[in-house]
Amino acid sequence: MTDKNSRPIVLLYPPPSDPTQPYSSLPALTGFLRCHGFKVIQKDLGIEMLNELLTPASLRKARDLAVNRTDLTDPESGSEYFKRYYGIIGLSDYIIGHVDEAKSVMRDKTQFSDLKRYQWAANILGMACELVSLPHHPTRLEPYSYETDIELSFKGLFEGTSGRFDNLFFELFAEKVVPEILKLNPLFVGISTTYHFQIIPAFTLSRLLKQASPELYINIGGAIIQDMEADLLLDPKWFAFADSFVVGEGESALVRLAENLLAGDNPGHDVKNLISLVNGVPAASGLRWYEDMKSLPCPDYDGLGLDQYLSPEPVLLLSSTRGCYYGKCAFCDVTKNTKAFHRQMDNGQFTDHICEMHRKYGADRFFLCDDAMPPAKMLALAKLVTEKLPGVTWQAEARFEKVMTPEFLSAVKKGGCRQLSFGFESASQRVLDMMNKNNSAKLDREILDSCAKNGIAVNLQTFIGFPTETREEARETIDFLIENEEKIASIGFGIFSLFKDTPVHKNPEHFSIRDVSISPSLFGGCEYTPLSGMTLEEIEKEHKTALEIISSMYNVRGFYLSKAMGAHSLLQFSYYDYPALYRIWKEMGAPRWEDTVDMGDTVLNRNPSLMYSSSGEPAPSGLRVFCSDTGNQFFVSSSEQRLLDLCDGSPMGDIASRWADEQTKDFSGRIVFMTRAFASLREFLRKGLVISGSNA
Repeated sequence: MTDKNSRPIVLLYPPPSDPTQPYSSLPALTGFLRCHGFKVIQKDLGIEMLNELLTPASLRKARDLAVNRTDLTDPESGSEYFKRYYGIIGLSDYIIGHVDEAKSVMRDKTQFSDLKRYQWAANILGMACELVSLPHHPTRLEPYSYETDIELSFKGLFEGTSGRFDNLFFELFAEKVVPEILKLNPLFVGISTTYHFQIIPAFTLSRLLKQASPELYINIGGAIIQDMEADLLLDPKWFAFADSFVVGEGESALVRLAENLLAGDNPGHDVKNLISLVNGVPAASGLRWYEDMKSLPCPDYDGLGLDQYLSPEPVLLLSSTRGCYYGKCAFCDVTKNTKAFHRQMDNGQFTDHICEMHRKYGADRFFLCDDAMPPAKMLALAKLVTEKLPGVTWQAEARFEKVMTPEFLSAVKKGGCRQLSFGFESASQRVLDMMNKNNSAKLDREILDSCAKNGIAVNLQTFIGFPTETREEARETIDFLIENEEKIASIGFGIFSLFKDTPVHKNPEHFSIRDVSISPSLFGGCEYTPLSGMTLEEIEKEHKTALEIISSMYNVRGFYLSKAMGAHSLLQFSYYDYPALYRIWKEMGAPRWEDTVDMGDTVLNRNPSLMYSSSGEPAPSGLRVFCSDTGNQFFVSSSEQRLLDLCDGSPMGDIASRWADEQTKDFSGRIVFMTRAFASLREFLRKGLVISGSNA
């Protein structure tokens, strides 16, 4: 057998990935492979490619390409492009000139802790992503997502990875990434994909590698590949992208695959969780394999370059369990096959891993990314922090449990807990029972109150539209989110989606649905018709109406990437107590939606940092205004522009009155225009577009 260190195994995490922290899959695989004697090179291409794209040179190139696009001449197909174009091109010089400064803000603790400075940097980086993706319209790259019209099917992937203009990563991979990987002479390349928006970049990369080096062995795995299992087994054409696919957990599978490749054996014949071609036919090699958590080494982050991420200090992910310890929620497909295979590290092993990562990487921040962290693990970590690692903070995903008494929550707060994310789902007890949540709506509220009293930030995951849910029950949830916004740091608020192999899908009669059909898309949900409760149209309408209200309340708490559970949320909750952070959010200009503050005496001056965004031609139906103090940009009508022009240091009431006089001398009409003026001026204040003072 050839020496295990003669050629490296190259593990890749495709873009886009979280630019604020490394994901856990590569370090987990790397640690396991290195413990078995293999040389591993791991690369998070998400942050590497983002750092490559968000440079002045790349942004200038993107602007030139966008300006010279001539293919969108049809008014209907081109309208969305020109809407994006006018919104960003006029600011391109500012974005290009400040993108490096914005990245430095994210990496410097002092600047990061200044939330106004932080907001500015987040806005600049968001606009830089918009600028760099504009030439590839309708594709849109955001730091942690990738939207494109390429269909997620074999046909769509095959066409979309062949060099189409809307594939943002094709040229970058072909010119930079593929040559760099081939120089390493890998034993094999493993590509780990977690989310559906990584599929197109992942398969683009694998196809380019195959074309450049047909003999190079490529394996694709990761959480999202498990959802493709049935498709992979049906069609051998998938193997134009890779030699094999891991469906399920990958540690032991990759070790055995590497051993077979070194020995010159048939690579996939005895590898658990593997799908490969056998005599030209896709075949699964054996039984599904689940790792023994007690045999797993500490995740190994060596080689990832923790200083390349957009955070002032490392935030590392760690799982103490695999599989949800509850695993009975009727809507959930994330852990559909893991209830019988739920596994845990023992508390000693878990705390040893925390200590090792703290010692080795200087990490004081940890995101416990279990599907649901058992309360006993929380107490074990809190005890470790209290006794041995003062200053360490953490956040976790959890279930509401009876053991989460005020005393329990006080103990975990003292032991470093700064945020918990709960699957709240609904405020209606009947709906919770239909979901098989085994939760008490009353207890959920009590735990939320105790978290607030102990200063633990809370993220709530919620949705409406579960089968049989009525409008009144949906509004219970909506009203709860509105009435308790001070206690809730952030929310996820969506609409129920039906996925195959969930209890709802398997037993439609019990949940009062019919006409269930599976989407042809690789990762699509199921279509269905509800027999009771709200119709699908009513659900959409209710959600849209509620979202307008809820967004105005919660969006100001936006963390970079809009990720409520991530590196930046934990860092901000570590640098500030939640009540103090909440007060800062309020002071930054986002009153609650129902607040009716008398601002008639507020003095308004035109902000000298305002600039109008244009590209040499006026944007349709008005202008975009950009505030360089905050990085905020939004659309103003031509009449609202006049309101801004009137902001000369006078009280708000005087400005509104003058504007109304310009519009009409009719008394009733003047009242209407005064009302509009106050609404617009309040919105300007929220967006930072005027300087406000308190002296009339």
